[in-house]
Amino acid sequence: TGVQTCALPIFPPEHTLVVNSSSDWLALAAFAVTAVVTSDLAGRERAGREEAARRAEEARLGERLATVIATASNLDDALAGLGDQAARTLGAETGVIVRGAGPSRRPGVLPLELNGRAIGELRLSGGDPGLVDSPAAGRIARQLAGLIALGEERERRMREEVNARALLRSDELKTAL
Repeated sequence: TGVQTCALPIFPPEHTLVVNSSSDWLALAAFAVTAVVTSDLAGRERAGREEAARRAEEARLGERLATVIATASNLDDALAGLGDQAARTLGAETGVIVRGAGPSRRPGVLPLELNGRAIGELRLSGGDPGLVDSPAAGRIARQLAGLIALGEERERRMREEVNARALLRSDELKTAL
């Protein structure tokens, strides 16, 4: 019976690397160095973009904090919502700002200090416990501490102004009598 056989062409294996001469080794080394350098540069660029995005978010947070504290009639009322905003910027779910709390090293607690003076603390929940040790947390803590101190000074001056007005009215009344 007539069985036919067909001769298949022989192809060299695909996806193989053959180095036949020393110039091939040199080219391979140049390609490898180029790949490593390019990968490193791309990684640095990506990290730089991420850092820039974090810093931009921190700047927006600072603007919101300053605006809320400057326009609020009561500092405690203003701080109620600011803790959550700061926490979300850091990557936690919620945050509460507690004024006047002394320094504590509990997990998830970011101390708020200004020139070595304890202003309070930001208590974070729903985030990485090591979050409070990040550089971003330090920057936000300094920002919060400074703004809280400014808010406290604003409240003190407003109280003094009210007292001064009351004293002035009292003097006017005494003079009129």
